[in-house]
Amino acid sequence: MIPGFHTISLLLHDEVTAIEQLAVLGFKAVAIRPRLSGLHLSLPDFDEQAKRIADAAEKHQLELVLDLSGSFLEDPFRARGSSLVSTDTNESSRAAQSLKTWIDVSPLLSVKVISFSSGPRTGDVAENAGGALERLAHALEPLLHVADANEVRLAVRPATADVIGSVAQYERFLQWLSPDSSLSVAPDVGEMLLGGEFPVGERLARHHRRMACLYLCEPESESEQARDQRIGRGDIDLMRVWGAVEASGFDGPAIFRVFGHSERGLDLASETIQMLQSPH
Repeated sequence: MIPGFHTISLLLHDEVTAIEQLAVLGFKAVAIRPRLSGLHLSLPDFDEQAKRIADAAEKHQLELVLDLSGSFLEDPFRARGSSLVSTDTNESSRAAQSLKTWIDVSPLLSVKVISFSSGPRTGDVAENAGGALERLAHALEPLLHVADANEVRLAVRPATADVIGSVAQYERFLQWLSPDSSLSVAPDVGEMLLGGEFPVGERLARHHRRMACLYLCEPESESEQARDQRIGRGDIDLMRVWGAVEASGFDGPAIFRVFGHSERGLDLASETIQMLQSPH
């Protein structure tokens, strides 16, 4: 597998600095996430910023993953943006156009994997089981063609609050797509823990052929804020998960994420790479 680190863990560092230092530490992949304070399509210097990021990744031979799970990207007062599964056609069209725009600029960023949200589920069980999935499939089919043309893998990131809330639900959703669909999955171990998908490593290993990338993290359950445990400080052995997935033959980016501890800086990444390099 390709060991990676998420720059959302390093909010006090710009992406270029993070990429350079993560490469020095020994990481081979980096995930970046758009945000209002940087790497936002509306910024006048976006193209220049994207080129600097791509150049830094190329210089250090790092693979880039674009994580579109950012908050407040569309509205500074609303965390979640427009949804692909909304019954409001204007909203679903905005969501589809936003995702298409990121696919279109993926060559500028030299990104090969884009992960995205399927959209929030409602309280209506029947709606979540049918209508929402049909709308999602309808929205994704043309976007997958654009992604294929740009040679970028489009991967849904299952989340417990979303229409596709688990890796198992992703597998079922494939029935709504054409048999040759290229839609991949970007499992998030933290979301798997919240959704009770156990044993994590073995479940991931079964889906390794469809995985575009993997997010390795553990939510800090006792915190009032949404943040991750520091690697090695939680209840789950992420190194065991790493070993199980690696043994399955998955050879893509495995991204460690430690959101909510940016004040610790690159020490977070150092701790992680040391654990990876230690016998386990």
